[in-house]
Amino acid sequence: MSEAVQRSLSSPSRTTLTTVIFVAIPALVGLTFGFNVLNRSLAPYTIVDYEFAWTAERAATMFAQWGELGVSAARLSLWLDFVYIPAYALLSWALALLAARAAMGRWQPVGPWVALLPFLAGMCDAVENLALLSNLPPLSPSTTTLSGAGACAAVKFGLLFLVWAYTLIAPLAAWVHNARRVI
Repeated sequence: MSEAVQRSLSSPSRTTLTTVIFVAIPALVGLTFGFNVLNRSLAPYTIVDYEFAWTAERAATMFAQWGELGVSAARLSLWLDFVYIPAYALLSWALALLAARAAMGRWQPVGPWVALLPFLAGMCDAVENLALLSNLPPLSPSTTTLSGAGACAAVKFGLLFLVWAYTLIAPLAAWVHNARRVI
């Protein structure tokens, strides 16, 4: 195991990681509530539908349905997402490091690398947000930037899925291994 991986299995402290978790969760809950309120103005679409609009035509259809109020809600939602990004990235990072520390065998040295993925996902999210903001009226939507936003959104969700899967599976594998030894 490399020195950097070994170091990340003990630093930052468990207390620091737990503090990050307990600060990030209420922030995420509050922001999620705000996003849900804003999404009401986007019906029958959501901001995630816009993230995966992919084409100028689909975005134009959404804008027509949303009207001025919906477009303003989408804009605010995208700006709020810049606050959401560090909250979910830090929460996912802390949980992945704690999972790595609970893991055994081949799962453990992978954990510190997995813990970096939320920050890569956050960078994809920031690029996606900028692309989506640049397509909102009064600007004309562009299939090129909307396709880029969709690709960034797909990578973001894929990376976060990997982190959360690791966070659940790695400690569970250690628990199963230890349970078999007891039986």
